Amino acid sequence: MTALPHELGEALLRRIADARQTAWLRVDDRGAVRESGGDLARLGLSTLRAGADAGAELGLLEGLLPLADPLELPAVRLPGGATVDVLLVPAEGGAWLLLDGAEEHVREVEALQQRLHELTLDLPGTVELALSDLGAALLERGEDGTFRLLTAAPAWLADLAGERDPIAAARHPGELSPFLEHFLTLAEEFWAVGEIGRWGSGPWEETSPAGRDWPLEATALRLRSGAALLLVRQIQDVFEERRRILTRAREHQLEYEALRREIEKKEVLLHCIVHDLKGPLSVMAGSLALLRRPTLDDDKRAELLDLAIGQANRQREMIELVLDVFAAELAAMEAWADHPLAAPDARACAAASVDDYLPAFRAAGLGLRLDESGAQARAHVCGRRDQLDRVLANLLENARRHAPPDSEVVLGISTSETAARMWVDDEGPGVSPAVVERLFGRFVRDPSSGGTAGLGLYFCRTTIARWGGSIGYEPRQPRGARFWIELPRTDPIR
Repeated sequence: MTALPHELGEALLRRIADARQTAWLRVDDRGAVRESGGDLARLGLSTLRAGADAGAELGLLEGLLPLADPLELPAVRLPGGATVDVLLVPAEGGAWLLLDGAEEHVREVEALQQRLHELTLDLPGTVELALSDLGAALLERGEDGTFRLLTAAPAWLADLAGERDPIAAARHPGELSPFLEHFLTLAEEFWAVGEIGRWGSGPWEETSPAGRDWPLEATALRLRSGAALLLVRQIQDVFEERRRILTRAREHQLEYEALRREIEKKEVLLHCIVHDLKGPLSVMAGSLALLRRPTLDDDKRAELLDLAIGQANRQREMIELVLDVFAAELAAMEAWADHPLAAPDARACAAASVDDYLPAFRAAGLGLRLDESGAQARAHVCGRRDQLDRVLANLLENARRHAPPDSEVVLGISTSETAARMWVDDEGPGVSPAVVERLFGRFVRDPSSGGTAGLGLYFCRTTIARWGGSIGYEPRQPRGARFWIELPRTDPIR
């Protein structure tokens, strides 16, 4: 089927929903409403807002939650008197409920029953012909609980009967369909009351032994004469319309999830760009601050100037490349190296990060030291060098912001047979216990330490996880913080 333009699709969904008295809910696994919308008031459900107990209001969720598979409950009579078909679809932490007003189907059946009654009085043959054209079977319930087929057997009945004679099979219609068997249990209660009226099942789909799907709807009838009738008819058009609505709703959900993931990628990419432009500024600021010291000799001044100029050139090149690599960066976020010749050397990355950030730490009155006593000469790990540099830079920036003056920050690395572990230790206030569980989420800020609210630690977590590694935080005693990462080696020692 050719997809409609988005605007036309939305307009069509609204038109169908308005005509069918459609409403929806999202509930958690306890039945509490999280979201709601649609024509709740017309269905007598205006109280089902966020926080309400949907199970108590509807009386149909007990034993169904948590929901594992989609489930359709036809012809559910609500406390306010409305009759709806209910579709339940599993969702994260709960379920979606689509409430579709079934009054139109009830009126359709009423009109058909009225016409049948008129034709029964005068034109018995015409009644059978009309039911045959509708793909309907009319059965009368006998005193012994069996049924007698009053019309010709429609195609669906013959198909469901399989090798059996359809007229004989119709004597026990519950044996043809598990759904119909369940509906007949409710219909028996309806017929036992003895009041004139009808009870509908709502649409359902039945698969025959030959593998063909038949969309059907059943109605239990009680006539003035006292006769108990069962009308089962094929409803292809109605079923297809509902299927189109549900399919379009699922398509919209998938489009929303794809858009959300794309926005999340771009947020991480924006953080990477800002970080890449900010890193050289920190180095330049530290170098220039050290140049003000009168005790520096000419060689040291020249070294610091070369470092600042080099970082300035690096930043200029980054700015020139940002527009060129923006689109490619998104795709590259999913790629990484696990071959020993292409994978980054964790020890070399750690040493380079200390060299790059040492001037900035000195300018802030802090010490920065590399502890590689537990590392082997080389330790190639899964990942990409540029992104691993970003991860270490984020952890060092965090330590520089929170470490007290005249304290020392340590970037350490150790290796095992299969992994390399790196950590950053500081002597700052540490992380508040209330924030620890959310520490590596997006836009998390620790109010007690005055930290910035950004994507730094979130980027670290998603990047390390993509490479098959892990990241964590540990408090130090008597004070301080340790942030660590562990990555699998691409050159494991056997």
